[in-house]
Amino acid sequence: MYLPGTALDFSLAARSTPVVHAKVASVIADLAPDDVQLFPVEVAGQPEQFCILVATKLIVTVRPVTCRDA
Repeated sequence: MYLPGTALDFSLAARSTPVVHAKVASVIADLAPDDVQLFPVEVAGQPEQFCILVATKLIVTVRPVTCRDA
């Protein structure tokens, strides 16, 4: 996949795979070390390091009891 322009700190690759810049990966790993896995990847044409981000824990953010649409 080739997308011209400046690399983003977060983007979705094939099959909606989240790819994050190393600085974003570092922040996420510090905030939720037991809830994510990070796999280093190379992005063609980019000298910086990127990672695939995998969330290993599901957090429900909408409480059906208090939400009328649920």
